[in-house]
Amino acid sequence: MKLIIFVLIFVGYVIAYSQPRIQIEGNGVCDWGKVNPKGKPLSAKVKIFNKGTQTLKISEVKPGCGCTTAPLDKNVIEPNGFATLSISFKVDNDGPVQKSVRIYSNDPKTPTKELVLKADIIRPVSLSQRNIVLSNMTINKESASKITIKNNSKKAIKIISVITEPKELKTSIKKNTIIPPGNVLPLEVKYTPKNGSYLTGKVTLKTDNKEMGNIEINVAGNVAQTMFR
Repeated sequence: MKLIIFVLIFVGYVIAYSQPRIQIEGNGVCDWGKVNPKGKPLSAKVKIFNKGTQTLKISEVKPGCGCTTAPLDKNVIEPNGFATLSISFKVDNDGPVQKSVRIYSNDPKTPTKELVLKADIIRPVSLSQRNIVLSNMTINKESASKITIKNNSKKAIKIISVITEPKELKTSIKKNTIIPPGNVLPLEVKYTPKNGSYLTGKVTLKTDNKEMGNIEINVAGNVAQTMFR
């Protein structure tokens, strides 16, 4: 009887500890720190380990948004083995950003693990926001909205050209405007709608800073519906 009890306890112990166990490199955090993307997505290789004694099977890798891709080189990981996630993280905003990638597996204790992506985006030129919304516009009446542009570099930056789409968009910044180092420049966008169409536009500023390239600001808005009653 004692032998049977011992065998059952031993079998239970083996079953309990003979399991796949997922572990993410960097304690589940991929942090680029202060970085300038230079117009390209941030990238990194992150290893997914199997620290258990049975095969780990990854059923799904799900990025938290469309700005992130994370293909896995293999979905089956043997004990003491690893797979590699190839992270590509497209960043539009300035300052601290954080996203996540969820990983689903057959690990009985933690079937869902999260990889946190972090970065502090420091560009030569930063914007208070990259999207301008002109709400409740009125036909034949000018609407306006402002954002700010900051020169984070140690050199003056020149705006070489200003392109607006559609051309009817007006901006307070003109060609050859100089932004001194450390200075903040207001940018006002104005638009006068001629019909009830929804506005989808863009302001592109080309600078003489080789690391920055073009600065793109999305512009959107709608005409107040009261005009059509």
